[in-house]
Amino acid sequence: DEGDDVTMVIHRGCPLCRPRFYVDTGCRVGHGQRCGFLWGGGAVVDVFVPPSSRLDCSAGDRVLAGSAIIATLIHK
Repeated sequence: DEGDDVTMVIHRGCPLCRPRFYVDTGCRVGHGQRCGFLWGGGAVVDVFVPPSSRLDCSAGDRVLAGSAIIATLIHK
């Protein structure tokens, strides 16, 4: 509700990679809520956060859903 937008883009790596989502495009996802999973491997996920955010990982890092913190959103 703070007006922050975080965008996630999924790139399928191979035809066997089957992403499954629990939410639709444009839906609000809460803090720590899972929104889907990638089955089959070979996919890349790009996450875009507001420029004022503090990044807690680097480009190319592997993160684990539900336990890795990607960024902290700073509210001014």
